[in-house]
This record gives sequence, C-alpha cells and structure tokens, in this order.
Amino acid sequence: MKIQEIIDRVISYHPEMPADYRGADGVKAGDPDQECTGIAVALVPTVDAVRKAIALNSNLLFVHEPLNYTTPDEPGMNPGFENRVLEEKNRLIRENNIVIYRDHDRMHAHQPDSIFTGVIKYLGWGEYYRPEDRSVPMGFVFDLPEMTVRQLTEFLMKQLHLNGVRFVGNPDAIVHRAAITGHLTPDFGGIYGEDEKGVWHEYGTEVIKAMEEGIDAIIPLEIIEWTALSYVRDAAAMGYPKAVINIGHFSGEELGMAYAKDWLRELTEDKVPVYYLPAEDMYSFLLNQERSSQHMKGTPMVIKPIETYEEIKGKASVHFQAWKEAYTGMIDRSYLDRRTPEQSEQMAKSAFEKGYAGFIAKEGERVIGFADYGKCRDNDLKNAGEVYAIYILKEYYGQGVGQALMNHALEAMREYEKAAVWVLEENQRAIHFYRKCGFREDGMKKVMNLGTPVSEIRMMTEL
Repeated sequence: MKIQEIIDRVISYHPEMPADYRGADGVKAGDPDQECTGIAVALVPTVDAVRKAIALNSNLLFVHEPLNYTTPDEPGMNPGFENRVLEEKNRLIRENNIVIYRDHDRMHAHQPDSIFTGVIKYLGWGEYYRPEDRSVPMGFVFDLPEMTVRQLTEFLMKQLHLNGVRFVGNPDAIVHRAAITGHLTPDFGGIYGEDEKGVWHEYGTEVIKAMEEGIDAIIPLEIIEWTALSYVRDAAAMGYPKAVINIGHFSGEELGMAYAKDWLRELTEDKVPVYYLPAEDMYSFLLNQERSSQHMKGTPMVIKPIETYEEIKGKASVHFQAWKEAYTGMIDRSYLDRRTPEQSEQMAKSAFEKGYAGFIAKEGERVIGFADYGKCRDNDLKNAGEVYAIYILKEYYGQGVGQALMNHALEAMREYEKAAVWVLEENQRAIHFYRKCGFREDGMKKVMNLGTPVSEIRMMTEL
C-alpha cells in the first residue's frame, strides 16, 4: 500500500473540505508515492518522533501539529534567517525517506471532532459527556462525579502523564460540572466584538458566562490571563467553587492521536503496522519551595477546640489581624486603629473562661482562623443557633479554611433547627461565602455604631 493511498483514505474518511481549501493539512515532507513500511502516529513531528519512526521502520509520520515552527506550516517557508535546528531535522527526514502528513483541520471538522473523541475515550469520560450542552462554544461539557479540584487535577496529571499542572482555584473546592474549552485567546472562533445590541462578546466572556450558569471547572488548551483566568481567581477568592486547570495545548490533545491510531488501523485494514508515539510532557517545573502553597505541600490543617493558653493567644492574634484585613474600607479607620492586640487577647481569654463554644484552625502550631458559635441572641428566633464570629488570616483565603471551620460549627449546632449569622451589608465577600455555606438573607437588618453607623444583615440556614 502506497503512502498516497493511505492519505487518500484519510481524506475520504473526514468530511469534504471546500473546493478552495488552503488550510494546514497536507504533506509537509517527503514523497508519498512510495510503499508504506509503517505508520507512526504522533501529535507533534518532533525530532524525537522522527527518530522513533525511523527505529520502527515506519516511513509515514502522521501528525496533527506543525513541522516547521510556524502557524501556516507551509513546506519550504522562508523565515528570513538561518534555522539550524529545522535544517538538521529536515536533513534527518530526507536521509531516511520519511513522509510527514499533517491532519489537523479535517480532524477538527470531523463530526464529532476526531481529536476530542479520542480525548473523551481515553480519559474514560464517555458516560459523563453531555453533547447537548452547548453552553461553552466549541467546548465539551461533562457532569463528573463530585470531586475536589485537587482530585480532578491529579487525575488529569496521571492520565496525561504530566510532570505538573498549573491551576487557579481552591484545591479543596468541590466541583462537578467541567468543560474542556477552546483556546482562551481573545478572538478564538471569530468571537470578538459588539453585537447589534451593543453587547460585547469575546471567547473568554462566553466562557465566563457559562461558568456563571453552572460550569465549575474549565480545562483550556491555550490561555491568556486577563479574561476567564482572572474571573476564576476572583471567584475563588470570594468562596465560589470555580477552577481553571491548565493542562496545555499539546497535552490536551495528545489522547486524540491515540484514537487516530485506532481508526488508521481500520482504514488501512491492518495491511501496514500502525504505532502510536505518545509524547513526553514538554514542560519541566522548578518550584519555589518557600512559596509553594502550604495547603498543597505543607503541614496539614487541623480543626479543634481551644485547649491551651498559647491557642488563646493565637486566636487573639488572628482576631486582631483579620479584623483589620477584613474591614479596612468598610469601617471607620479611627475605630479600627483603636483596637489593640491586648484587647483581642482579653476577649479571647474571657470567652474561653466563660466556656463559649468555638473551633480554631491550626497549621502546625500556628492558629490561622477561628469560629465562635452558640445559641442565637435574637429574640425573634426560637430553637436557633448562631455563628457569632468567623475570621481567617487573609493569606489563607480561598484555601478551604473558612469552609472547614463553618462545617464544624454547623455540625456542633445540630441540636437547633436553624442557624443565623450577622454580616456587614457592605461585606460582599463574606456574603458570598455564607451563601456558599447554605445561608440566605432573611430580610432582617440592624445598624451598629462602629465609629460611624454601619448596616448589618441577617442570614439563615436550616440545620
């Protein structure tokens, strides 16, 4: 079987392209009018892939991505400078009579998309795929079993054989609905500009819209950082279970070539051997150990009642620092400045001596947050508990500390039918957090004098 016959079968297998098609697909190197000794399938025609094809006696290297480090990927393109790396790779290809055929546009034009059919198949996500959900343009939506961002990231890292993964979001947040998106570049898919109603559209905002409507985690291939990634960064800081898992373009499409091996064997009727050459992750990771997130690599967090004087002092330190971190810009500055560490320590000591209930969060020997709770102080509520206070050091925002403290406090108040919490009406970050924990505004308000009058609203949850 000649290589050209295999190419013709591939073209017939895919949907027909327009008569004037001038895209990325085609022979990028070599003479296809020769007998095929074997097909080596690789995502990218790297020099390592060429060497492996030679070792396997396969003179057709079937690829998806460019050969010559350019976007048009036209054979013989003139870059205007000497490229010794490309010249040496091309020499290796010529000397071993290798033919390189690129199948890119037709793979993505296939219905369903040939690359992502393979990704879905080899991730084992077929039963979770929701093809009817088109909320993410040019994306693929999945209703996965509930898992943490950490678990989803580790799964992808294992399945795709990655050296590491960058992600945005709280690693302990629970996610369920995920989407593999298109490239998070401004005009991907031609989506860029105002519509007739003056509404702005670009690919990143379409993805954000989908996340607002229920997508928890996105898995993009290419990224920019000022649209959806920045949205997720802020969403996570507000307590929303949103995440971006940045696996990379090549790694994100790699399994599509494992699937190409399958259908190429069928097209060639097993008349020539077909080999899949999985690529190694091209990235290495050098971590700053001092700055690596403690919730990922450091001492485990512990939630416990206060038991020692050192823990009382630790709680007081959190209260003093977190009070200023949380309320700067919301409460009169002179009122904030009048609070002293000694006052905070006296309050914590008094609460402990009176037997008030509460939990602290510790990382090693350091107290990093606390929650106080008990019987509700509001006369209009019967059989209700109340979260009196919950504070977390700012450096631990978005790491699940507040959620863990709230879970312990609510569990400890199961003797009540419901629980209340009062929050500054201006404190939208805290309101979003309480909503995530199941609280909802019940319409009650009160005004407190904290240097100047400030309004608080009450939120309730059933227990």
